[in-house]
Amino acid sequence: MRRGIAVIISLVMMVLSFLPSISMAQENDGLQKAILSAKNKFNIGDEFQNFEYYKSNNGKTIWNLNWSTDEKLSRRISVSIDNDGNITRYSKHDSKDNYETNINVISKDEAKKIADEFIKNVAPSFIGELKYIDEDNSTIQSDSHYFSYVRLVNEVPFYENGVRIVVNKQTKEVTDYNLNYNYNIKFKDANKVIGLDKAKQKYIEELGLKLVYRRGYDKDSKPYLVYTTKYGNSYAINALTGEKEKIDSNIIYYDNAKLDARGSVDEKEAALSEQEVKAINEVSDLITKEDADKIARESKFIKISSDYELKSYSLNKSYLDDSNYTWYLNYASSDKELGSIHVSIDASKGDIKRFNKYLPYEAEREAKYDKDYAKKEAEKFLNEFYSEKMNSLKYDDSYDEFYDIQKDTKPRYYNLKFNRIVNGIEYENNYITIGYDAVQGSLNSLNIVWDDIEFKKPKVIDMNKAYSILFNEIGLNLEYKIDYDYENNKEEEYAKLVYTLDNSIPHNIDAVNGDIIYRDKKKYKKVENVEYKDIKGHYAQNQIQKLRKFGIKFDGAFFKPDEKITQSDFLKFYVKTINSYYGEVESMDNIYAYLIREGVIREKDVNPDKVITKKDALKIIINGLKYESIANIKGIFDCPFEDVDEDFKGYASIGYGLNIVSGYDGKLKPNEELTRANAAIMIYNYLNK
Repeated sequence: MRRGIAVIISLVMMVLSFLPSISMAQENDGLQKAILSAKNKFNIGDEFQNFEYYKSNNGKTIWNLNWSTDEKLSRRISVSIDNDGNITRYSKHDSKDNYETNINVISKDEAKKIADEFIKNVAPSFIGELKYIDEDNSTIQSDSHYFSYVRLVNEVPFYENGVRIVVNKQTKEVTDYNLNYNYNIKFKDANKVIGLDKAKQKYIEELGLKLVYRRGYDKDSKPYLVYTTKYGNSYAINALTGEKEKIDSNIIYYDNAKLDARGSVDEKEAALSEQEVKAINEVSDLITKEDADKIARESKFIKISSDYELKSYSLNKSYLDDSNYTWYLNYASSDKELGSIHVSIDASKGDIKRFNKYLPYEAEREAKYDKDYAKKEAEKFLNEFYSEKMNSLKYDDSYDEFYDIQKDTKPRYYNLKFNRIVNGIEYENNYITIGYDAVQGSLNSLNIVWDDIEFKKPKVIDMNKAYSILFNEIGLNLEYKIDYDYENNKEEEYAKLVYTLDNSIPHNIDAVNGDIIYRDKKKYKKVENVEYKDIKGHYAQNQIQKLRKFGIKFDGAFFKPDEKITQSDFLKFYVKTINSYYGEVESMDNIYAYLIREGVIREKDVNPDKVITKKDALKIIINGLKYESIANIKGIFDCPFEDVDEDFKGYASIGYGLNIVSGYDGKLKPNEELTRANAAIMIYNYLNK
């Protein structure tokens, strides 16, 4: 019996001794399989002599393989491949490639076919789960076309997963590819969702819009009225229950040692030098640094004891109001347990605008006070010290508190916000925030933002109209969103089904005219990727279509090729050749300002409604190429045209040499008024130079 047991033990020990070898053999086999698969798929030849790799995991084993040539690492290929043979990442780089802006390159449609075939080849098991997102992002400035695909689960988009792929316009090769795919996430059943109509009603009841005053960030901006979402992008409607659902995290992680004790200064304020402070004090009634220090130390609610020393200070001027100055005072103590205090004081009125106490973090201490208690303490503080503002304040229940989750999930610190109300309407740019330490039971921060400006109350569209615009023009869509169950401290990852607003469109509605607007009040205009309906068979059809594919186009379905083109329309068309930022929604004032700064047009020549001539258009293009100084040199050009004056010979000669203009029978006809079609041909020729 004993002998039999001994034999069994020996056999077990022999098997166990082989296991590390088996594991190593399996790993080597996996790496070899990944290398061979990558080299076969991407034709990686012997010239890529340098090789390195590392292993990672995203629910599956990922082999990350990197090859490079010996030519000072000028050519590199990187491939990541999982243990099922799917390529999750690919990039190809050659430092010798030098791409020039040119319009005769692969079109977006052709590049899209290359991208689709690439995905089928490298990740065939995922192609059925991906949906292409059509983005009108091709510009003449870029050397590549960019494509995005979102992962679909139960026919519902899950935007956290998908594919990004880049196709070079000239080489017609994929240069970058990335598959982001979470294998472990669990998804709710999409068959049990509430309908869209019910979701809209729940959105109105649980989330909804609010009418607010808003102000831009430039000095001359005035408050305007806008309908916007009450909770921003932080909440959505649970598609299964219809309840309000948080879709982002309000959790902040604290450093176990000490909180950062640096002072904070508004980014729109500039610090003044000692000489500037002295000069300003000589001609104004600003309080001195000593006065500001006294105000801070005598404050009943900041409580700066003699243990704190004034370590640094500065006087800053407001960006929005040149007459507004603020003292920033930074206090610290040799006793590190006391931390530091930072105070901001209005240099004209002597009012405390902001303060922050930074105390050591004590992980072992738990919170003693809840949010309701913190709110009562904050209101008590405001009634005592800022009673003149209390009637103009309303508590913001949509503002998030912060949690510390290193040890438990009980809130240790609350940020409470009180919004300013003007004419019964919230003014978004003005508020008072109060930070309450729920561990020590103390008010640790205050921030007051308050403008002294005029408010108007124009007639606005009603809320029902605003909701109609919200749902019909912005849209409420079904999506999967990642959710982390922090409340129960679980790391299990799953996706919840929610109805949420389309994030590709601004969630702001001009309350006066109903336009969808960006935060800077610019009107949002959905870019329609439509073909022109009035150019078929036209002599400029090819050039117009080619330009349109690269975003150099007029808005709408009609190009109007035979209409005369004004200076403003020509510049709106031309500016996209040098800066893709200036699209249809950009104002002509901004376009003119930009082109004047770039030296493309002179301020004295601004005439938006003037029909532009061939001469005017060519000068704009040549100036944009930065050849103006050369074009104005007299006596060096052998001009091919007999009908141009001396001042224009340089421009005409350069334009001819670059094939931008050709003329006919020795004549250019520089004063001929341009049609929209001929303007397109000139710009096409310039880009095809």
